[in-house]
Formats: sequence, structure tokens, C-alpha cells
Amino acid sequence: MGLKKIGRAAPLYDDPDLPRKDRKKWLELRRTGVGSSDIPQIVGASSWGGPLSVYESKTKEVAARPRKKMDALDAEEGLYMEPFLADLYTEITGLDTIAVPTCVHPDEPWRMASPDRLVVDKRGKVIGGLELKRPTPWAPEWSDEAIPGYVQIQCTWQQDVTALHRWDVLARQSGKDPILQRVTWDPELAAMLVEEARTFWHENVQKGVAPPPQTAEERLELMRQKWPDVLDVTLDAPPEAEAIAEELLLVVKRLRRLDARKEELEAELCGFLMDAARMRGAGHRWTFSWTERKGRVSWRKAAQQLARQLVPYRKGQDLAQILERFANFHRGKPRRAMLFTPGKGA
Repeated sequence: MGLKKIGRAAPLYDDPDLPRKDRKKWLELRRTGVGSSDIPQIVGASSWGGPLSVYESKTKEVAARPRKKMDALDAEEGLYMEPFLADLYTEITGLDTIAVPTCVHPDEPWRMASPDRLVVDKRGKVIGGLELKRPTPWAPEWSDEAIPGYVQIQCTWQQDVTALHRWDVLARQSGKDPILQRVTWDPELAAMLVEEARTFWHENVQKGVAPPPQTAEERLELMRQKWPDVLDVTLDAPPEAEAIAEELLLVVKRLRRLDARKEELEAELCGFLMDAARMRGAGHRWTFSWTERKGRVSWRKAAQQLARQLVPYRKGQDLAQILERFANFHRGKPRRAMLFTPGKGA
């Protein structure tokens, strides 16, 4: 089903499956504007980065930007889970969905949106958008009562670009019931996001002026770029650095005390749990349960064994199979551990 318009927005390309078929081309096209995944970082509402991270993604060639392996895996998993989640939405609501390409605002083409799906009624008419999420099982900000702030911002941006003000979010964490929320249209929030993004696009990206780093990761990355080589030199700390280091020492000591107290409290709760699988607090504010944890891999031992195994390397032997075999062989013993989970009202 090809759409000439996505709400009021125009498709940036024709094939909705472009992100899978030609990821590099898709990323190049994303460099031409600000999308819904960029806007939380621009306004400082994302743990993935800040304005500087987005600036670099827009001004550097795609091939020149390194990508963390875990980030790549998360992105790929999200793409492949989308059809399953879309089907789940249809099962829950009875409404069909369609995949669409990235689209652009009719007056300011740099304002882009990439809806995961559009929602259609029984007659096939588009009635809104759908955001699909696959959060990690330990992500605490997800609940039946509220969605994370950065998701609200993403959806509001897409509502504004497309002028489709009905927008749903479906999320499913592994082992949990799906979460379905409707995002209320907030014109004031939308206007603020547009103003922040407009300034960023015209004053930073278009003029080639990098915004200052706002997150710790951005500061570290800026230092790596500015000083790529490390010299074997020891500096005497200036007074400003001494003050920061003293505060850091206090934080480290406080965290150690908190970790020790955490273990003591968990041990006390174990006395109440006994052989039960789990225990819940009043109003489900918390859950305390047994969880089975796999042992960790001793990669040093595995590497030593692999070195002996592969020298000389046996022709035709599959390296991945060898690695998997030794990873499992040197994995520590599984053990039972305690898991304390704050609930909705905590």
C-alpha cells in the first residue's frame, strides 16, 4: 500500500523496507534532517547522548562514524521485532497497521519522522501512528501507567510532522505483558521541540558549529578525538581537579557503603522468603524473588585454549563453533541469586 502522503508529510523515499535492504543509504538520508530518535537528545532528554552526538551523526560520513556492537545489535533486534509487535497490536486492538517510509514536513523538509507503523480503520483509512518498542527487561521507566519521557517526546515530534494526533505506543519487555498507551497531543510541547530543533539545525548543523558536550560520554568522546594519542606523562592536578576528585572519592565510598547495605538487606529478606519463589510487598510496590543466573565465561581461559587449538589452524574448522564450544565449556556454574524489583507505585 503506497501512500502519497503520510498525514500532511511527504515520503522521503518509496520503499518502507529500505532500512533493512540498504542501511547505509537510509542513514545517509537521515542525515538530511532531524528525526524522532534525534529530538530527545537535542533537548537533553535521552540517555543515549546529547546535541553533540546528533550533530556528529549529521555532519560526519556514515562510514566514518563508529558504531558500538551492542548498539548495533539493539537496533537490529528492534527492526526485526517490529512485525511481531505490529501483529500483537492488531490482535489487541483489532486495527490493522501498515509500514511506511520516513517522511518530511511539507514546509520544513529537515523536520522528519519515521513512524514504525500507521494505524488504519476497517475501511483502510489512516487514523494515526504507532510507536513500537522492545525495552530491556530491566528498564525501570516502563509501566502500565506511564511511558518514558523520551518516548513521549519522540511521539509528539511525529505527531507534529505528520499532523496525525492519534499516536499509540506498544511495548513489550521479555516475560511481561505488553504495554499499550495512547500519547495525548500536546501542542505546547510540540512547539517547544520544533523551536529547539530549528535552532539546532540552522545554527549548528547548517553553519558547521558543534554544540558543547552535555553528557559524560560526549565529553569523553570529544577528548578522544582531540587527543587521540596518549603520552606517557604524569600531570600534577590543579586545584580545580583536586576538588572534583575529592567529591568523586566521597561518591565512590558512599556507593560502596550502599552496596554493602544492599547485600545485608537482601540477606534479611531471604529469611522471610525461605523456599518460596517470590514475595510481594503491599500494593505490589516491590517484588523479591529467586532468579537463575548463568555463570560467567572465563574469556582468558577460552582464549588460551583457542590459541593452542588454532596453532596450527585446522583447515575447514569453523571458528564460531570452536568459540561457542569453549565459551560454554569455561562458563562458571549457574547459581541462584536474589532479584529485588521496584513496582509501579515505588
